Amino acid sequence: ALTGGTAEGARGGAGAYLSGGTIALTRVVVSGNTAAGSREYATGAGLFIYEFYGDADVTIADSTITGNVAT
Repeated sequence: ALTGGTAEGARGGAGAYLSGGTIALTRVVVSGNTAAGSREYATGAGLFIYEFYGDADVTIADSTITGNVAT
């Protein structure tokens, strides 16, 4: 489970920060995460998929993403 996280500073990805490569999330709960974000980094309280350094191929299956707050 990726729950109850708080992103550092003005960044996103309190649950998970995903950047480049192939990523598979299966039977995962992502909930209760908080991220402030910014204009530069945007937000993504539960999941933040960042493709600046390369493409990210993300597959999410049989999972729950709920109750995350990006401010």
